[in-house]
Amino acid sequence: LYSATVKGGKFLEAIAEADTIVFDKTGTLTTGKFIVSEIHVERPNDLNGQQLHAIAAHGESRSNHPIALSIVKEYEKYGTPINPSLVEHYKEIPGRGVSCNVDGAVTYCGNIRFMEELGFHPEAPQTTGTVVYVACRGFYLGYLVIEDQIRENSIATISALRGLGVKQIIMLTGDKKEIARRTGIRLRWHGGPFPEPKRRFPRRQGRSCETP
Repeated sequence: LYSATVKGGKFLEAIAEADTIVFDKTGTLTTGKFIVSEIHVERPNDLNGQQLHAIAAHGESRSNHPIALSIVKEYEKYGTPINPSLVEHYKEIPGRGVSCNVDGAVTYCGNIRFMEELGFHPEAPQTTGTVVYVACRGFYLGYLVIEDQIRENSIATISALRGLGVKQIIMLTGDKKEIARRTGIRLRWHGGPFPEPKRRFPRRQGRSCETP
């Protein structure tokens, strides 16, 4: 059970006339509780899935992003804790990922755009999950697929809003259209909404894409 306090009747009146509602995805329409559902190793002769997961977990270990936290949590299920002393020169690149040194090796973890900007060209897997790509020592190593779960009441809530006359419901996310289709929400993004474009979206709608 949730409650909200609204100060001022004029705001309630304005909400009653709203015809468009914008949601963020992670932790709002979804649970925000991620699991690692797949690990793909690009160079299986050089390392295995657990070793790739170890590099990714150490690379993401200083981030508070829910996806990073899930990578670390899932790695610790192997029974091996993160060794903070192995991580140096950590840097977050907004809308891309992270860079750092892991055990002395330059390491990058992030999205496909980040990898391409670094000169790597990984093949994107067919998945509705979030893909975290990993590169280390000048090589692209593989990726981890992170899955979030739709909240059990999200679809019913969206249906109820439409029944109340809301014409357009938008979910802001950098994820793929398939995830929006699972919720029945029209998906729009401005270049794959990174933190700053998300904040600007209510006031300035730029290039958009919609899902049926």
